[in-house]
Amino acid sequence: MALVRVEQVSKVFRVSPRLVQKFAEQEGMPREAHGKYDLAKCMYWFIRRLHRKACGCAGPCDGFEPNKRNMVNIRAERKKALAEVRDIAPELVGLDAEAIKERLADAVKQTYDDFELAREEG
Repeated sequence: MALVRVEQVSKVFRVSPRLVQKFAEQEGMPREAHGKYDLAKCMYWFIRRLHRKACGCAGPCDGFEPNKRNMVNIRAERKKALAEVRDIAPELVGLDAEAIKERLADAVKQTYDDFELAREEG
């Protein structure tokens, strides 16, 4: 297959060209050369990425087995909570230990509530 430019990949993925570049730079999406992508390889990568987001698994799986799903949810909740910590880190500067603990507990609770709401809707 011929190589395509970032703009074509972004149209297929329905994201910005900059986000496509970030996928390649930070998340390991295949890129053949600077600004050149094999669309088939990128689509395969993007489908796996979307599956991981929806399922929470680390790789190929057999779908949603109830006994494994709970463990996957726990890992996904923990991962999201840790990402939230990175996002709120600037807010923690200058706070004492008790205030930091309280802010982190709120972030974890919000993440848990978000997952519960998504589970009820989905």
